[in-house]
Amino acid sequence: LGLISSLLFAQEDNVKNPAQGLNLPSPAEGHRVAAELEKGGADAVTKLLELLQSSNTTEITSATYALTALVANSPDKRDVIAQAMAEGLAEKIQDDNTKCTVLKLLRLCANDAQIPLVAAQLGNATVRPYAIMTLASIGTPAAAKALVDAAAKADTAVAFEYVSALATPKPV
Repeated sequence: LGLISSLLFAQEDNVKNPAQGLNLPSPAEGHRVAAELEKGGADAVTKLLELLQSSNTTEITSATYALTALVANSPDKRDVIAQAMAEGLAEKIQDDNTKCTVLKLLRLCANDAQIPLVAAQLGNATVRPYAIMTLASIGTPAAAKALVDAAAKADTAVAFEYVSALATPKPV
């Protein structure tokens, strides 16, 4: 405990401002990235999903940033983006961590069209919490039905995960 305390005090500046020294892109850069990616449509999303599966940390970070910028700054293209991400989730992505990243992004843009592809992830215990919250975030009767149907088939402990998500208000 003493060693941990001394390390924290030695890095007091970093504790006060953990983002200090990071080269984070500005919101304007996010808009620019999104505008460029919109031109590529579903193909651009597919390429970014491939990069998410890279072993190169820089590529993963860049792809995550680009997908986030695209979802956040392209409201007119969200349906296309969400469908491409959901199809990638179902067909191309094998790694659970990557699936979790995509499901977190789908929480921001998914709609009823993606429910079957997201619900298909409920059988994977690692990604299930992310799939549940994505369905809950969709917040439609069809999404609620997918959660209720899954809860009816699940054992008691897992069923509580679904019920809890149904009681969670949709983010605005």
